[in-house]
Amino acid sequence: MASSHPTRRFAPLSKGKGHDAIDGDMVLKGIVFDVDGTLCEPQNYMFTEMRSKLGITKGEDILDYVYSLSGNEQKEAHKIIEDVEREAMEKQIPQAGLVTLMEHLDVNDQPSPAGILHIAKQWGIIKESDVSDDGRPTAKRPLPLIMVGDSIDDIVAGHDAGAATVLLRSEGKEDLEKDPRTDLVISRYVP
Repeated sequence: MASSHPTRRFAPLSKGKGHDAIDGDMVLKGIVFDVDGTLCEPQNYMFTEMRSKLGITKGEDILDYVYSLSGNEQKEAHKIIEDVEREAMEKQIPQAGLVTLMEHLDVNDQPSPAGILHIAKQWGIIKESDVSDDGRPTAKRPLPLIMVGDSIDDIVAGHDAGAATVLLRSEGKEDLEKDPRTDLVISRYVP
């Protein structure tokens, strides 16, 4: 897939620490994954169920609605969302090849996924001063990270953080495959 910015190259993954970049390639320091639809099969029914239990329409943003509530109502709404998510997590089905991929990353000393810039700070890739109060990077520069996701939010978050972005192809997301913030599109995980 063509991208609007220069191709990023990472040094090969190798077992153990201390591997260096070769010919200017960055040393990969982490991979951040979205879960629903990326690591596991999509569970789109969750959002319909959340809206139904919260009593809001399809067009209404769930989090905007929750944050518009008063203290106790907001706590109750968060509990509803957490209950729906917990039930959905129990039913998650891993994407094909995920177990093999995670075993490979584990052998090659890759950290667990979480928030991109938070992880970058925790891993010492960036400093506290590299992130503004609103959570955005203070300067545009490439990070030695890859964000793998299946939605526009995943790709935009990765791109805006300075990470390389990988889109896991899924039905209805064809426009995202052509988005200039998407660096690579894959159909499945392969060992």
